[in-house]
Amino acid sequence: MMKELEFTFTTLDVFQKIRPHVIQYVRENLKGNSALMEVALMEAINNAWEHGGKKDANRGVRVRLRVQNGKRLIIRVKDDGPGFHANEKLKQINVEEGNLFERCLYEESGRGLLLMNQAADKITYNRQGNEVLMVKALPVKRGKPFFPPH
Repeated sequence: MMKELEFTFTTLDVFQKIRPHVIQYVRENLKGNSALMEVALMEAINNAWEHGGKKDANRGVRVRLRVQNGKRLIIRVKDDGPGFHANEKLKQINVEEGNLFERCLYEESGRGLLLMNQAADKITYNRQGNEVLMVKALPVKRGKPFFPPH
């Protein structure tokens, strides 16, 4: 199992070639509990490409996935854009979560941050608002039960 996966892409064609490896990495590390995190990661990448990269091949999107101490999956997605007030938006999501979900349900956009917030155990943006950090605890490995000798 890979400890780290890191890449930068400037076109969606390149990302489409890398995407299966990204999904496989998340699935291998989160075992059967990966579906929501896969969606969250794709939302983060899509947001970086659409809003930060402005679909411009001169602007890249950097993605880094790694396992820290065998306990958590760390995901970073960074774009070359100007960023936005992401942490303020996250605070709003945490305060209004139920109402916000209802409002966003049928909107064209705006659900990405909400989904990312639901999937990750921790989510934060850098000060500029052009890099997201998501943390997800790995499933606890269960060994064989110990039965002492009689």
